[in-house]
Amino acid sequence: MRTLKFFLSSVLILIFVSLLFQVRFSTDDPVYHPIGIGGSEYGGVYSPSAASVEVSLSCSNKTQVFVRDVEENTTLYTITVYGSDLVPMIFPHPGHYEFSLNSTEAHCSIIIKPIEVGFPTENWNAHFILGSLTALSLAFLIWRDGR
Repeated sequence: MRTLKFFLSSVLILIFVSLLFQVRFSTDDPVYHPIGIGGSEYGGVYSPSAASVEVSLSCSNKTQVFVRDVEENTTLYTITVYGSDLVPMIFPHPGHYEFSLNSTEAHCSIIIKPIEVGFPTENWNAHFILGSLTALSLAFLIWRDGR
């Protein structure tokens, strides 16, 4: 019985520490370096968490820019840029994202600015559900031993 209480208490402490790390994550934490791509090149960026970002695109002429999620191998956005544009985007999870062009003559400069960062909602929900079930189990065990 003591081992089970110790295990449940340890799980609660780990959940609490993980939630503290998530709360302390701010928009100043992720740093996205400027990307310069041209022709058949591509540029990549790593996002340490899910993020809402503002992407400034400056291209030499009318060009299509593709944003691909490298982990899931899916195209998230296809943007047509006429010179320059400011586009809101969402990086849905932590990971690598790739920017590429459809034209071999075009050149683009890409600057990414974080607007809001944080962990995905599923992560928060899992922490709260697991924490609640663990706390209820621990409370039940303590109550039962007190009787």
